[in-house]
Amino acid sequence: MNSPNSTPPYTENTDFDFFDLVQDIWRQKWLIIGVTVIVTILAVSYAFIATPIYQAEARVEPPRPADIALINLGREQAGIEEMDVEESYSIFTRNLTSQSVRRWFFEEHFLSYLVERGISGSRGRLLRQMNDVIIVSVPDMRQSPDSYVIEANVSVPERASEFVNRFVEEVSRRSLVDLEMNTLDQINNKRKALEEHIEALRSSAKVKRVDRLARLQEALNIAEAIGLETPEITGGRTQVLVGSAESAQMFDDNMLFLNGSKAIRAELSLLQAREDDDPFISELRALQQEMALLKSVDHLPSGVRLFTLDSAGETPDDPIRPNRAIIIVLGATVGVMLGGLIALIRVARSRRSKG
Repeated sequence: MNSPNSTPPYTENTDFDFFDLVQDIWRQKWLIIGVTVIVTILAVSYAFIATPIYQAEARVEPPRPADIALINLGREQAGIEEMDVEESYSIFTRNLTSQSVRRWFFEEHFLSYLVERGISGSRGRLLRQMNDVIIVSVPDMRQSPDSYVIEANVSVPERASEFVNRFVEEVSRRSLVDLEMNTLDQINNKRKALEEHIEALRSSAKVKRVDRLARLQEALNIAEAIGLETPEITGGRTQVLVGSAESAQMFDDNMLFLNGSKAIRAELSLLQAREDDDPFISELRALQQEMALLKSVDHLPSGVRLFTLDSAGETPDDPIRPNRAIIIVLGATVGVMLGGLIALIRVARSRRSKG
């Protein structure tokens, strides 16, 4: 038997509790509707008041072989190493991702845009803000690792396309300057090497002329001492001398005196009067021709491009954010959930107070 004070066993009635809870929440329907309406109105207000952001983008890819053919033609004429597509594109991508171009863009374009929008702040903060405005990325690193996308996200649609296109133009200009300087440096290095070679040949020719003058002077002294004015070669001896050791001695530097003082004196006079050894340097004309070719090379022919513009930035028609439809739907959903939560809390408090 149960004692009078014993507690009856607890029996759970889930269905009754659930439907009872639903009925209690339903009684709070106007609260839920009110909260939903308020949150939805706030979402609609934000969707229509928030500053729209427009996005323009340009896509760049490696150049075609024809785009760099002209610069390689000049390099081939100059005898310097030609550039392939990968090397030329690396010049462009290095400038595309460089901080110097971003700083230039900040000074030349972004600051004036901020002034127009009435935005101010520290230089560091504004520079960081620009990182969200101008974005350079590789969307598909696996399939297209060389395809870059340049985005501009601003509140003025015309500025979005302008920013993208000017950024690409500046990167292209700087890349061409780098290419020209690279070509010019290689040409100047080769020209300097040729000039040093030519100077060495001229110095060597001058030394040889001085040495020849010394030998001729010595041979002249010997010829005059022995009274040999002309070579003693008679018609009968000519055939014997040709190809003989005696014939070779006639032209050997140690036997110059055999030429006779008259011939030696004539050669001395000519060498002493000579002012330019260039006509007597066998290699010189070929080197001078190579120098002239280097000077005629165009360092940067028109039409050279270090990238392919797959698509230029165009003025966007619609903002990328805020997405009004999504914001309104999300606001209504949040309103229903918040209203339901408030209603549930009210029901729980009411039940606890009754209990």
